[in-house]
Amino acid sequence: MDKVKSFLHKHAHHQYPEHPPPPPAPAALTESFPNEQDFYRYRKQRGVNLGSWFVLERWIADTPYRFAVAPGQSDHDVARGSYGKQVLEKHWDQWISESDWEWIAQRGINTVRIPIGFYHLCSVDPSVLDGTDFAGLGNVFEGAWGRITNAIATAHRYGIGVLIDLHAAPGKQNADAHSGTSSPNISFFTSSHMSHTAHILTSLLTHLTTFTRTHNPPLPNLVGIELLNEPNPPTNDHSALQKWYHSTVSALQKIDPSMPLYLGDSWRTDEYAGVLEQLAKENPTAILALDHHLYRCFTQGDAATPAAAHAGA
Repeated sequence: MDKVKSFLHKHAHHQYPEHPPPPPAPAALTESFPNEQDFYRYRKQRGVNLGSWFVLERWIADTPYRFAVAPGQSDHDVARGSYGKQVLEKHWDQWISESDWEWIAQRGINTVRIPIGFYHLCSVDPSVLDGTDFAGLGNVFEGAWGRITNAIATAHRYGIGVLIDLHAAPGKQNADAHSGTSSPNISFFTSSHMSHTAHILTSLLTHLTTFTRTHNPPLPNLVGIELLNEPNPPTNDHSALQKWYHSTVSALQKIDPSMPLYLGDSWRTDEYAGVLEQLAKENPTAILALDHHLYRCFTQGDAATPAAAHAGA
């Protein structure tokens, strides 16, 4: 963890230069530091992940899988099943309700992470589905984007920031079903899928910033974009992923240099702390964060520990 400590020490008092978003950003989001947007992004984040809302996970929410095609473990299986569109839209509308937002805020949670799949962007950019397993399923997912942006607006009413996480990328970046399909094959790490995902992320950031800036009132509570959830190269060679991080961060910086970017560490924290440090040198105005997933659920002791005790750890 030495590199992590070194990086945090070096950047602990870093004052990021002001980078107003390009027009037509409203004045409310371009005031001098600190403004409301800075408050959402730089405060201590006390957050939760809103799992199985847009990217389904059967162990969390089983009902949407009733009409899924075999093996019935992923968004792709549900979408191709009977009543796929109706099942998904009903789930999106009911899984997180207004009372849930109120409950979250009352407990002092100030940020949520919302996992999405690349296919949830298809109504505003149909090209995201090209050459993927989800080609031809645009009609099933066309209602997702409006619900995702509505979640950002609803969160703002409760003073909650939103981190949008690309949980499912073309070809799958890991073998888990929450990466979009039930296939065990990991093919994200081909040049075509990686290039396509970079396009998807630039499209995602463009549409998110357009939405938050043109909303009435403008929304300051988008706290960042996570480039990829839990990438896991099957050959254990991380060079292609790290090269992709470099080029993708550079591309996203050109769209909105003020947007915080979160990078998964693939459970190699020290190595990726070094990657992040190099990225910070190449992009001195970038706001970069390393995402490490610590699971306190796979041992007998963790399973027996009450949720309140986990939260206080």
